[in-house]
Amino acid sequence: MISSYLLVTWRNLIRNKVLSAIKIVGLGIGIALSLLIFLWVADEWQYDAFHTEGDLLYRVLLTQRYDDGQVSTDDQTPSLLAQALKKEFPEIEHAVTVTTEEKLLFQVGKITDKELGEYADEEFFAMFDFPLMQGNKRTVLSSPDQVVISQRLAHKYFRDQNPIGQIIRIDKNILCKVSGVFRDIPDNSSLKFDFLLPFKALAIQYKWVHDWNAIGPRTFLKLHKTADVQKLNSKIESYLKDRQTEYQSTLSLQAYEDMYLHSRFANGKQTGGRIEYVWLFSIVAIFVLVIAAINFMNLTVAGAVTRFKEVSIRKINGASQGMIAGQFLVETLLITVLACLFAVLLIAMILPAFNDISGKHIQITAHNFQFVGVVFFLFVLLIGISGLYPSLFLSSVKPVSVFKRTFTFRPGSLWFGKGLVVFQFSLSGLLILGTLIIHQQMEYIQDRNLGFNKENLIYKELDGRLVQNYNAFKNELNQRSSIQSITVCNQPPMQVGGTITSVEWPGKKPDEKIAFSYWGVGYGFVKTMNLQLQEGRDFSDQLATDSVNVLLNEEAVRRMGLQNPVGQPITLHRSFVAKGRIIGIVKDFHLTSLHTAIDPLIIYLDTMPEGYILVKTLPGKTRQAIADMEKAHKKYNPDFPFDYDFVNTAYTRLYKSEEVISVLSLYFAFFAIFISSIGLLGLTILTTTQRTKEVGIRKVLGASVSQITLLLSSDFLKLVLLANGIALPVGWYAMNQWLHNFAYRADVSWQVFMWTLILALGIAFLTISFQTLRAALQNPVKSLRTE
Repeated sequence: MISSYLLVTWRNLIRNKVLSAIKIVGLGIGIALSLLIFLWVADEWQYDAFHTEGDLLYRVLLTQRYDDGQVSTDDQTPSLLAQALKKEFPEIEHAVTVTTEEKLLFQVGKITDKELGEYADEEFFAMFDFPLMQGNKRTVLSSPDQVVISQRLAHKYFRDQNPIGQIIRIDKNILCKVSGVFRDIPDNSSLKFDFLLPFKALAIQYKWVHDWNAIGPRTFLKLHKTADVQKLNSKIESYLKDRQTEYQSTLSLQAYEDMYLHSRFANGKQTGGRIEYVWLFSIVAIFVLVIAAINFMNLTVAGAVTRFKEVSIRKINGASQGMIAGQFLVETLLITVLACLFAVLLIAMILPAFNDISGKHIQITAHNFQFVGVVFFLFVLLIGISGLYPSLFLSSVKPVSVFKRTFTFRPGSLWFGKGLVVFQFSLSGLLILGTLIIHQQMEYIQDRNLGFNKENLIYKELDGRLVQNYNAFKNELNQRSSIQSITVCNQPPMQVGGTITSVEWPGKKPDEKIAFSYWGVGYGFVKTMNLQLQEGRDFSDQLATDSVNVLLNEEAVRRMGLQNPVGQPITLHRSFVAKGRIIGIVKDFHLTSLHTAIDPLIIYLDTMPEGYILVKTLPGKTRQAIADMEKAHKKYNPDFPFDYDFVNTAYTRLYKSEEVISVLSLYFAFFAIFISSIGLLGLTILTTTQRTKEVGIRKVLGASVSQITLLLSSDFLKLVLLANGIALPVGWYAMNQWLHNFAYRADVSWQVFMWTLILALGIAFLTISFQTLRAALQNPVKSLRTE
């Protein structure tokens, strides 16, 4: 019997090539998109999941509360914290201090390059599962003159030699002995580095390492299996109360496995992060799969109109309803198999492009059992969902009604098929609206006036001899016609971090603490950044007193409650007490992403050139300016490679996740609409077939082609209107929640809703017109003879 089913199924596929191809392609695209999204979601979930005892790993978060109501939460902690917590709390098995990633110059023989790495405590490899290929995990970071490198660096610098014991010159001044080699860090790790240096090396060099008020490094803990996390959280919450004098800080623990997906906090509580995109795309995957299944059902029913006689003859010859249903289920099975094969082939073709867009390195192999399992699950699910309704519907046909031509189902009785179309286009409308709003927000981000001109602005780290040769380097660049102005800053634009609360000014309330961002800059800063001075002046190299004077932004003036700020005294308690005056007020400008509001900012003069050089080039001469910079760099800093970055590129990087989401949502929306249109085409075929006689009579009575086309199309356009009536308010609410992630966001205008409606109706009309026009042009004599 199965062989008979397969033979009949194959004949029907060949006989109805176009409809069969549409079914396979529509279902295949739906499966392919769903699987791609699954692969992306699975990759996101697997971040940091490779640590065997990952459930015991935690990072320490520090929450600071200020008198002006500001609350900030991040993982910058005092360097002393890790070992202090381990000594005091027996629940902690391991505790390590790890700095943020930085690039340092490596030199071995003639090979010189900058590499990315961190400083870490000696228990690092005992705590994390970053396997050592060579070296003892308990001693590789025990001495300040050691360095542990990745397999990649071992091959890069030592080729086939044994790297253990070899000497690497770091930043020209530090000689380190290779003590270990670790396996290259996987892509799905939050910690990314190619080398590790002992944190105790920093403790020898810098005093801030021993200061509880100095925050910066991260603290990670590994707890004993019997530890009660909630109790430990309560114990450490106020641990810094008697140790810090500058901040009102509390501590909390976050599971290490949550660190990547749950990175956003509000009022000290975990509120989201990339997990929102994971859930969003999971829902999109379900939407696309449901649309594809609905599309398949509509096309199956549409094509079955011509098979009523076949079903009736089978029943007359003794076939039961179950046997008829089985026949159509086998057809669904075969089409689903072909659709799955098409989907896998499609994924193999587009996966490289998908990886480029999403920034992933996803691979599909025969050993990827998750992928194989999901394909099988979707296969079974689609057979059940897509095949059940058509099989039951077609097997219920009564032979007597068919041969008497009394079996029909008018457009008004197609409520189920129409309901499916409404559901399809509601989901498509949601995707269209979401895509348009995301695109609008991304345009707003790119076009927003940041308060300074980010174009033609280059920054470069002052490394090696550039610090001591800064003035000569600057003077040479100032002589080049391609360069407009130059200054220095201790942190590059768009990456300014760190706060200061120990600030005194006239009228300040006792014990009042405001968290000011602060930025050390050089002469010519306002000109180079093209900032707007609202009052006062920029720093002057003709006035020695400017070494303790400051500039404020407008937000700082508002928070401080100053009426006439220029000329008023201000005292900053940094590593020394700086008593100066406010010499100027700059218009508010953005130093971080638009996700966060502009902070009060203090700009002070950094008389010692360090950090980064900022170069403003003349429009159209950026390439020449880079060449001029490289030439001067080779002259004054020959031992270090020439590297640089653009401020506008750094700004774009702040929204890398949103940019990926924007592009992916555009593609997903396009394919969802394409699949929905195929389903609508199926229902149109079904309806026009059932109304063939009516169309013929209307034409005989004088109805024009346009009147008939409008008659047949109006019902479907009403369905699309209804679908958008559902989609638009739901989509607006969902996207409004997403926009709340940005402190500065575009206003959702009525044009977005208008374009969503126009696109949906336009696509639907084009799809419907293909079949309705064909029906309207048919010879009425033939239509009536057929009926």
